[in-house]
Amino acid sequence: MVSTSLKNTLLNLSVSIGAIILFGMGGEILLRLNPKLFCEGYRASPDDRIVYELYPGYEIKSLKAKISSQGLNDRYFSVQKNPAIFRMAIVGDSTSFGWKVGAENSFPKVLERLLNSNDEGQKFEVINFSVPGYNTSQEAEVIRRKVLPFHPDLVVLIFCGNDVHLCNFIKPNQTRMNFFYNQSYLIHGILRFLDGIFMQMKTSFFVSKGILQAWLWFKNHVLGMFYYNQPIYPYPGLERSEMLKGFNPSRDPMQVPSRYWYMLGYDSYKVHLGNIKDLLKQYGIPWVSSGEFTKKALQIQNELGIENKCDFYEARKGISKKEIVLGEYDKHYNKKGHELMAGYLYDFLIKHNLLDSQKKALIPNGFKQ
Repeated sequence: MVSTSLKNTLLNLSVSIGAIILFGMGGEILLRLNPKLFCEGYRASPDDRIVYELYPGYEIKSLKAKISSQGLNDRYFSVQKNPAIFRMAIVGDSTSFGWKVGAENSFPKVLERLLNSNDEGQKFEVINFSVPGYNTSQEAEVIRRKVLPFHPDLVVLIFCGNDVHLCNFIKPNQTRMNFFYNQSYLIHGILRFLDGIFMQMKTSFFVSKGILQAWLWFKNHVLGMFYYNQPIYPYPGLERSEMLKGFNPSRDPMQVPSRYWYMLGYDSYKVHLGNIKDLLKQYGIPWVSSGEFTKKALQIQNELGIENKCDFYEARKGISKKEIVLGEYDKHYNKKGHELMAGYLYDFLIKHNLLDSQKKALIPNGFKQ
């Protein structure tokens, strides 16, 4: 027979375990009711090729961006398009996102106002699908998964020199032990708290280097972080890519997880750009390749036979770069820069007769990839 003392011990242990489980479940529920506590404006995408996306309804105050319920730095748009409206999709990165100038001052919105100022009665919608840090591989998937369901009459793809680099965030490698780290707000928060303590101890003479090395090993091998010297990212399921000189992630395969090598370099850029060309041709959607092209990017576009190329470098001729960027260390466009690019793109579209409302895409209603 089990002694009374042992019964009491087992009972107390069961109660304690039950209390811990209930406390953990309660904490997880409370945190899930307030996910924005863990958010900086980005979340992991269910599509591994998109990797991450803007968090719907979140205001990124540092960027002057208020994300819509559809995950865009823009207003809400009905997926079902009014046939009388010419709908344009802008797909890019921080160049077209509206970085620190506000959505209404971004060149997609300036372009929309220019288009709607015409006296011909044609109405236009310009939807901004841009996300900071995206590269061409992600933009190809965004067009496939997010843009096509909106039935655009024209797509404008924005190129930036870092489009052949790794994106700004990646997903930690899946290990046998990091499921809860990627899924649980509570466990993720606890680990992030511990990480903050260890990272602050880096310069302390009172902490064993062995302890710090063990923690970094844990982040790499257990949590699946490739950039384990970086702080744990606030939102579960993402880690921040390491920035070179504080500006862009690497395009060197030796500094990037092998599962993301398909994003890197101009050979990959050619593949993804070709996929975009073929996809839009399949659905009869005209498109424009635009942005600040490097010589190599222009060469590849010529090799692919891309006709509509709107080079923003041409718009900047005779204008000091200082006049159209935010500052010495932030080369994103200021309001004047966005106005300049919107005007240049507007003239390009008119000149090349790309605003013909009679040309209709071949996307079926209710389209889903």
